[in-house]
Amino acid sequence: MTEHQGGSRPRQSLFAWLPPAAALVVFLYQSRKFCQGGLYFVDDPFISMRFAANLVLHGELSFNPGVRVEGYSNFLHVLIHALTFKLRGGVPDAASGIDGVVSIVFAATLLQALLLGLLSRKSPGRERDGAAWYYAAVLTICSWPFAFWATAGLETPLEGLLYVAILVTCVHPAFGRSGSWALPLLASLLVGVTLLRFEGVIAALGVAAVLGAHLMRAKRRASAISLFATVALASAIYHLWRIAYFGQFLPNTFLAKATGGSTITRLGAGVSYCGTWFGAVGGTIVLAVLALVFARTRRISREDLEKLLDDPVLCVASVLVAIKVALVVWGGGDWMPGWRMLLPVTPAALFLVVRGLLGIVDSDRVDRPGAFPAIVLSAGIVLVAGRGSTAYFPVRDSIPNEGGSFKKLPQGNLRVAEMLEKSFGDGREEVAIGEAGLVPFEALHVKFMDLFGLVDSDMARQPGAMHSRVHVEHVLERGPAAVVFAHLHVLPPYGPYQYGQALLSSASFHERYRRVDLGSELTTLGWALYLRRDVDAAAHDLSWAP
Repeated sequence: MTEHQGGSRPRQSLFAWLPPAAALVVFLYQSRKFCQGGLYFVDDPFISMRFAANLVLHGELSFNPGVRVEGYSNFLHVLIHALTFKLRGGVPDAASGIDGVVSIVFAATLLQALLLGLLSRKSPGRERDGAAWYYAAVLTICSWPFAFWATAGLETPLEGLLYVAILVTCVHPAFGRSGSWALPLLASLLVGVTLLRFEGVIAALGVAAVLGAHLMRAKRRASAISLFATVALASAIYHLWRIAYFGQFLPNTFLAKATGGSTITRLGAGVSYCGTWFGAVGGTIVLAVLALVFARTRRISREDLEKLLDDPVLCVASVLVAIKVALVVWGGGDWMPGWRMLLPVTPAALFLVVRGLLGIVDSDRVDRPGAFPAIVLSAGIVLVAGRGSTAYFPVRDSIPNEGGSFKKLPQGNLRVAEMLEKSFGDGREEVAIGEAGLVPFEALHVKFMDLFGLVDSDMARQPGAMHSRVHVEHVLERGPAAVVFAHLHVLPPYGPYQYGQALLSSASFHERYRRVDLGSELTTLGWALYLRRDVDAAAHDLSWAP
């Protein structure tokens, strides 16, 4: 019997590699799909890239040179963009720039997957944790949001990498030794969390606090104080600089997205957003686990909390998930697909779910899958994973609309940017637009008014909720020289958005603005440009539409 069991372990270990390998194959396949289709283009990375371009070219963090507005929510990522632009010898064009950005976040995603693999290794005394991380890693890597955001160009993979790196450091034996490299590394990672996103300071301080409590229980008071003080001091310095530089505490992006509407409505949207994510990571299983736990435990005792503090991995994972969910609920969720705001903590959430399940079963049964379960799980990953992703990306255009290099970009955006740079590149007149990413980055010398308010402090303070702050009277009072409309041939919410509906249905707008001829291709793609009637169209190389 002993020989049989001993001989089965190598085979079991061999088959245990099948599900992670299948998940990685699915991840690579989906990543290529998301890169090769203009349908999966995300406009927002180019907002940060334009800030980085102005930092390189003009030495200032601005969307329009000379106007300080915190229109990004990912400071560290902006600095990474600026550094890569410097190393490349200048600001690249959009196609080359997004390929470089995607390369960085894709590498961060692969590194995150590798660190998840390290967490899933077997180690004496942490068998359940290793098994829980094994299944959490497999389920995360094979999911389509993981591949989508690995190729979109936003900072989501960097945030996820920082969280997983913190957890890996907590598992390492060096964390339990005074004077080791683990605490300085943890402090650096937590400072990185603070710098990456505005609300990261809350997550960083929360993690520093629970790790400090853990260290205090281990009689390492000096280490606890040093860790928390380092993170708190760095966070304070950064936010004091932000306030001094931009003149306000809250980022303009937060004002544009999470203020102006009903608080109840915003919180409801946040709860709904988190609810769909909760279901995706096994919400019913979580509820079943909680029911079993509460059935067996009448109340949580002080001893239970002390046991939790004795396990830094459980502490950090729980705090990260709780803080991110609370922040997302408060902010009203997000409109982008694939639970972007919660994807960075999805591995930790899945770990907690699986760890809870394993906690109520016999410890002798805690292990990786054997031959048959591994084959079945691998087949399920290949056949099922990612099947629902297309539902989030309805086709918007009926004709080919792809440009760019490896990461495909909408050709219409590139053509409109070229036209605007030619007509308004002197920067003297303002152009209003809702698509404030790719077009403004490619038309770098044009002064833009952002109709969504993300990079425009005036628009961010207009009455209304996210994406619904355009009022005809205000636009006419501000009087941009031109107004750009996109997706006029598609129904909302992917069509002309609220600003298009409000302006194009207004007789006052048409009295002040007249449509110009963009040619059949851009018109077919749903683009339109309206010029103020007192502006000389010929002087801008434009002609009025018939």
